[in-house]
Amino acid sequence: MNIKDKKYYWLKLKEDFFKRHDIQIIESQDNGEKYVLFYLKLLAESISHEGALRFSDLIPYDEKMLSTITNTDIDVVRSAIKLLKSLKMIDILEDGTIYMTEVNKMLGAETYWAKKKREQRDNVKLLDNVQTSPTCPSKRKSLELEKEIDIKDSKNTYLDFVKLTDEEHQKLLDKLGNKDTNDMIERLNNYIGSKGKRYKSHYHTILSWYRKDGNDNETKSIQEIYDEEFGN
Repeated sequence: MNIKDKKYYWLKLKEDFFKRHDIQIIESQDNGEKYVLFYLKLLAESISHEGALRFSDLIPYDEKMLSTITNTDIDVVRSAIKLLKSLKMIDILEDGTIYMTEVNKMLGAETYWAKKKREQRDNVKLLDNVQTSPTCPSKRKSLELEKEIDIKDSKNTYLDFVKLTDEEHQKLLDKLGNKDTNDMIERLNNYIGSKGKRYKSHYHTILSWYRKDGNDNETKSIQEIYDEEFGN
């Protein structure tokens, strides 16, 4: 079969499936949980045949074959078949076909092209959430990468304007110490607020000021360097 002609099937169990009286009756029996599991395996096996179970057109399943395909003890199979028949959850037809009476209520099906269309709709919804075009996969990948980077390198705002990642802030604390780090953040914040100046990296701006204080102006304080460069 061409993959494009393939159908995809699934079972739709209602949330009250295990509260149904017939299921509760089955579970109350010795090996009841095994019977329910066996029943679910038969349902799954039958969905691509609209509820009918046969080994082939000429050969119906017998108990031993059902034991093999469901990996269930044959004694459990025998007892489960009798119980399921008595509860009218399965029928055994004249030609030996096992018919799962409820499968049509639980059956979901989708063709290959319907599946592709659904996946496309899902992608469109996802892209709408990030406000980009569904027809531009390269842009989508770029946005996904940017999102990953934003999460990894998200910046915290100190005072009103200074933005640093957790890692940058910790590096400043390690290098400058707590007092000088706080002083530099405050001064950069005041300068940005009063002058409206923008910096690509607040972290590197603070480091630059600090290096000037440590290397070029060893005897000057941070406040003096700040006053000389930016004035009051």
